[in-house]
Amino acid sequence: MAKYLFAFAFLSFGALADECATVSAAAMKIMEARQSGVPMAAMMMAADQQDGAYQALTRELVISAYERDLRYSEESKRREITEFGNKAYQVCLAAGD
Repeated sequence: MAKYLFAFAFLSFGALADECATVSAAAMKIMEARQSGVPMAAMMMAADQQDGAYQALTRELVISAYERDLRYSEESKRREITEFGNKAYQVCLAAGD
């Protein structure tokens, strides 16, 4: 996840909790798709539809999500999704410092 710290640079001029919550929600949706078996190529195509810095951020979130293992139990999937969102939130807040 540290690989996409640069993508949070656009938030560096006052990263608000609301913006980081949005990043976290996006990360969770991406990981949910990953854990549901959505192909990475489809997720990258969706990321490419984003504008500017959000495109770079979304691409990095997709890459990071697909580096994680696919989980098979519903409990493990939920845990993976939550942890991925929490980590994105944490990195976003740290980038705002």
